[in-house]
Amino acid sequence: MRILAAAALLALYGTPVLATNTTKVNVGANLIDGSALASNINIEHKREHGPVQQEYEVEHVYQDVPRKLSRNDFYGFAKVNYALDQKNYLIGVARYEYNHYLRNQHIAVAGAGVGHKIIRTNSLKVSNEVSGGVMRTDLEFRPVVRNSLWVRYDDKKYSFTNKMMLEYTNFMYVRNQTELGYKVANKVTVGLRHVYTRNTQRVSNVTVLNLGLTL
Repeated sequence: MRILAAAALLALYGTPVLATNTTKVNVGANLIDGSALASNINIEHKREHGPVQQEYEVEHVYQDVPRKLSRNDFYGFAKVNYALDQKNYLIGVARYEYNHYLRNQHIAVAGAGVGHKIIRTNSLKVSNEVSGGVMRTDLEFRPVVRNSLWVRYDDKKYSFTNKMMLEYTNFMYVRNQTELGYKVANKVTVGLRHVYTRNTQRVSNVTVLNLGLTL
């Protein structure tokens, strides 16, 4: 009986799934809309534990230049994936944006849906996600349909990431984030980052030359 009890406990608790955590901090200077310099900080954190994968991102852009477009923008993003099998997964997603100098300063979105892993190799990952949810702004509260395409290539020296997000409501919100990095040392990357956003109030192009540190 003791052997059977020990075997049952071992099957239940004996092979723990270790969580993996990765945090990356990017700091640098931006060339905003092709004209003025600004400060930027971007922090990304990823955690995987069994079938659950979590991803969090925060970013702050600040610019205060006389006779130029001023900025005090904050972006926050959170996503949780739950694997159904090797190719498909459920997602829960939320994002928040604060644009200090726009009339509609606050935008918050929450949704849930499904994702599909189109390509999975050691160096290349491509996924597509579709979800539905709600969008809340200073002016209105509306349903929203989201579509995201995620592409990542990573080898010993170079990394490339492209995250494209479309949100459909009474207007189409677009965010496309592209990153190209070169690994100069272990856990140290220099690179170029471009973020394009479009909403009803502003079309924005932000180019970032940054230093990335993986913790």
